[in-house]
Amino acid sequence: MLNPDLLEYKVPLACDMPDIETIIVSSIDPEGPFGAKEGGLTIRMNAYSAIACAVANATGTVFTELPLTPDRVLNILERKKGAKK
Repeated sequence: MLNPDLLEYKVPLACDMPDIETIIVSSIDPEGPFGAKEGGLTIRMNAYSAIACAVANATGTVFTELPLTPDRVLNILERKKGAKK
């Protein structure tokens, strides 16, 4: 990694993306509210999810809150250690 920690880890924002042409796709999605489809958030959340999964795999702990700050990771690890006693 080029960044010293995950707080400085950069993900693309709207201002970093090229101009795109928007098209409307009419359909009813039973999973979305009022038939709406999700758009755009998936890419960003996949990066966060991948990092959270990697840390969970390394520590054996499931994280339910983002971002994964050092104090949150330490607190969860301490709770896990205390639960084993």
